[in-house]
Amino acid sequence: MRYIIIIGILLSANNLVCQTMHNDSMYMNGICDESGYCIPSLEGLPRPKGLELNYTRVLGYDLTTKYKDSEEEFDNSVNNNRRLGLKLKGPLILNKKLSVTLGLEYEMEEFSFDNSQSLDNSFQNYLDDRDLQMIGAKLYVIKPLKGDKYFVSRLSYRLSSDFIDDSYREQSRASATMLYGKKASRTLTWGLGLSYSYAFGRQAVYPIVAYSRILNDKWSMDILLPVSAKFRYMFNQKNILMLSPKITGDKYYVTINEHSPERLYFEKASLNLSLTYEREIHDFFWVTCGVGARTNINFRLSEKNAFLERTTPLITNQLKDALYIQAGIFLVPPRKWLEKKSK
Repeated sequence: MRYIIIIGILLSANNLVCQTMHNDSMYMNGICDESGYCIPSLEGLPRPKGLELNYTRVLGYDLTTKYKDSEEEFDNSVNNNRRLGLKLKGPLILNKKLSVTLGLEYEMEEFSFDNSQSLDNSFQNYLDDRDLQMIGAKLYVIKPLKGDKYFVSRLSYRLSSDFIDDSYREQSRASATMLYGKKASRTLTWGLGLSYSYAFGRQAVYPIVAYSRILNDKWSMDILLPVSAKFRYMFNQKNILMLSPKITGDKYYVTINEHSPERLYFEKASLNLSLTYEREIHDFFWVTCGVGARTNINFRLSEKNAFLERTTPLITNQLKDALYIQAGIFLVPPRKWLEKKSK
């Protein structure tokens, strides 16, 4: 019995020594902090954006509209498709054990046709005369665990509409993403999760794979399959070039004819490939500009907002591929703030 107790004590001591060495190794490799909690972020990446103002203009393209009960197609050209976006993000809780960030955003998009005065169908007339708008809030939660694991969640609520009708229930959209991640090294983190969103223009639940890696002091990547990726080249800490394929979309509650009780759900999604240059002007103040190409995925209107129901849309549209230009400004935390935080 005495020998069994001695062997148990030796095994426990060995496990404790091995665990301590393992924790020390993860700390030395930048996986966890001195208290043993995982550090989800990677070192050397650009500072997070706090305030963003972006302007995008899609260059001219052809749009073909078809109604459900008609064989006739209406072809016209959009000469101006502009989008303005404003985002504000700031921390609510920020410590080694929990990070909670609140984001507010507003987006407005408008369309203009070449022959606005002679449009001969209700949808294109509507699109030429109304703005699609989105007002929303997002909550980002990062929960580091002991060792090399962490949880990430993003909860979103917004109103997407032309805001002719004050039906907030129909305008409301909610999204949620949950991810379980692992910090493999100072330069690599990855994770698996599940997302419910309107990225493809209608409600969908799909698995996600996140992968972030710093290849060297110039190249890095952030990938979130199946919706987005960023391939980043840093000339230095003040000049950044990014190539980014991304799927964006939403569903809007709209009123095609304000003299009619008809209310429809406008499903809109596209695949965008952009090349963006970001430049620091003064520590926390940056400017950005870029070019890109847009391919339409979804641009149709339905009567219902059901999750699983698959009915024939009332109005379908075909959009030709188009180029776009974008510009903006954004603010990031001053370097002094981050230096204080790291001490």
